[in-house]
Amino acid sequence: MIRIAGITATLSLVGCAQPGYESAPWLRHLGWFRTVLGQDLIATCTTDTPRLRAIYNGRYDTQIRQYDLTPTATAAWQLATMVRGTTNVLTLDSRDLAQPWRGRTTERTVGAEDRQRIIAALDATPDPVASGTNLPSDRLYWIVTECRDGKVHTRAWLLDDSRPQQPAFVAVLRALDPDETPLEDRPVFGNSRDRREGRFMIEVP
Repeated sequence: MIRIAGITATLSLVGCAQPGYESAPWLRHLGWFRTVLGQDLIATCTTDTPRLRAIYNGRYDTQIRQYDLTPTATAAWQLATMVRGTTNVLTLDSRDLAQPWRGRTTERTVGAEDRQRIIAALDATPDPVASGTNLPSDRLYWIVTECRDGKVHTRAWLLDDSRPQQPAFVAVLRALDPDETPLEDRPVFGNSRDRREGRFMIEVP
């Protein structure tokens, strides 16, 4: 379930949005929901399509980090990392006006043993939030969607005063990360300008 607060006025625009709508701060959140909830993984999950996605939530244009682990034609796996950075309109290309908002993606090939280490670390990380927990967009959290053996598993961890440290699996993931940009852990909404981009909640399945 997706609960949206503060962006009702823009919902009517979604049906007529053109490619590149993510350049609008309010509308780009709508396209982000499917990714965060792993709806594409869920729709295609079979015993032959193992995949994993881990997302670190933060301020949309500076803190978001997305990892996708997918099989290749060989026994290897591809780990893709997407990191969003501060939007730079000077990089605009008339052929792709949404490019500056899409983030930077880097990829590397990892072995089956690396995938097993990631999965083992995930399974060993304690205290994921309960199903039905609301994840506010102005909080730091991890949400992981995995298709394993034809079944979908979704887990999430909130970072707050009771859990200020990154979950244990993050160290394993970061050791394989081809992008060395550090994870930011400052508050998501630092000022009123940030809040104007809207707040929403995602409910953990």
